[in-house]
Amino acid sequence: MKKSIVRFTIILIAAFLLGLIYNQLHPNGIKSKLLFHSSFLTAKEFSNTVQIISADSAFVFFEKPLVKFLDIRAREDYQLDHIPGADHIAFNHLLNGSTAGISIRPGDKVIIYDQEGKMEQLGLAATSLQQAGYTDLFILFGGYLSWLERGFIIESGEGQDE
Repeated sequence: MKKSIVRFTIILIAAFLLGLIYNQLHPNGIKSKLLFHSSFLTAKEFSNTVQIISADSAFVFFEKPLVKFLDIRAREDYQLDHIPGADHIAFNHLLNGSTAGISIRPGDKVIIYDQEGKMEQLGLAATSLQQAGYTDLFILFGGYLSWLERGFIIESGEGQDE
């Protein structure tokens, strides 16, 4: 009995370590600093206004009138398909302080997403939005791919349902 518990513990630890190693070597893996510690998520000014939200929780907000989605992917990706009603702004335009062309008002709840949920990129986007006066911000964990994986509704082009 005791030997089986020890073996199980060793296998569990080995699986955990192999998972961490694989995650670090995988091109889309989550970086260890985001797994264990993220300075932008623990910063005092950030923790009060930016929250990470799952695709399931974002879908619950989907039909609420004061909740807006903001797509920061490349324009071509947005035109191919996106979350219905989402506004688009290119990430580099947002970093330059431009919010021109989006219909989101500073009082709206904003769910920001990119393609894969790159937390560093989404954090920078959230910071830029904060500097532009937006205060109620959410980051879609896993990005647009998590929305697709759950099978939630999408649209292509300028508003045709798929």
